[in-house]
Amino acid sequence: MKVALLGCGVVGKEVRRILDEREDVEIVSILVKDEKEIDDERMTTSFEELLNKDDMDIVVECMGGIEPAFSYVKKAMLHHKHIVTSNKKMLANHYLELSKLAKENQVSLRYEASVGGGIPWIHEMHRVQRIDKIQRFYGIMNGTTNYILTQFEEGESFEKALKNAQMNGFAEQDPTDDIDGYDVRYKCMLSAITSFHIYLEEESIPVYGIRNISDKEMKYANQKNQVIKLMGNGYDEEGNYSIYVIPTLLPKTHPLSNVKNETNGLFMKSTTLSESGYIGKGAGGTPTAHAVVQDVLSIPSLEDDFIQGATNALTHTGRFYIRMQELDNHCAFISETINENTILSKEISLQTLYDYTKGNTNILFVMEVLQ
Repeated sequence: MKVALLGCGVVGKEVRRILDEREDVEIVSILVKDEKEIDDERMTTSFEELLNKDDMDIVVECMGGIEPAFSYVKKAMLHHKHIVTSNKKMLANHYLELSKLAKENQVSLRYEASVGGGIPWIHEMHRVQRIDKIQRFYGIMNGTTNYILTQFEEGESFEKALKNAQMNGFAEQDPTDDIDGYDVRYKCMLSAITSFHIYLEEESIPVYGIRNISDKEMKYANQKNQVIKLMGNGYDEEGNYSIYVIPTLLPKTHPLSNVKNETNGLFMKSTTLSESGYIGKGAGGTPTAHAVVQDVLSIPSLEDDFIQGATNALTHTGRFYIRMQELDNHCAFISETINENTILSKEISLQTLYDYTKGNTNILFVMEVLQ
């Protein structure tokens, strides 16, 4: 197999190293942004030059971002090239179009590395579905926020924990996608595509991040002998889908309560296997590159997802901790008033929660409380 590599940053360099150590795969071209980056005779700043390499079979996209990555991937598909990508943001925004192009041009679209880093999450979802129907997925999908929450739990301030994450390379200088939960939303979209065979519009998936978490939440968790994790969730309840992202209060007996720092932990529930879990490095160049190379080596024996549009019904129910700027005494679903500006809800649907919190500037922090 002959491979062209788009991008040679943290992940791309590791992909190059792993593939160069193999005899069954050859990298024939590497796209870089600037001529100053060129330190390999295979490197070029011209996508057209890369695309026209003789006998090139697979384009591996490790650039990140939506553009120009999407335009390059689209053009490569039209030239009948298989695609392997780690780019969750591009996929979340353009999956339907890329999936359609893959079918029309009889090429593969692979994205194992886009969810869970080195954890073979997408592969395991396909494998489980040979026998089972997946009913639920959930877990810690973002290493940056898990690192921050672990540090916060151990006594660091939120600001210091974020700074430490940035210094250690776990967080970008602009951490918005991580701490506001958008990164997990992309991963939930791709997990729903793989497990439930549905595509949801990004805006239909409620996201509650950790930007406004405070010592009050940590104190409450400690009092309850619980821990807080930012969780991505997906339920298929007889065709009623509930996909959402939310900080979650977990009992310390829960397997995910001991998943610390940048580690990810992902679980799914299926009809005969019941619950199965996968824990491993969710970020970093080497784990992500491992997943990319696994996809390269799996071509062309690939699963074909039939995807249909769906509505995020948000029918799943739960209890929720809600901290406000000023207590809303008229809220219809208060079960308990925790303090002067925080309530615990009765069991309500996610739709009820979303209707109440969406656009409500009085809301500071929301988390789900697992019993």
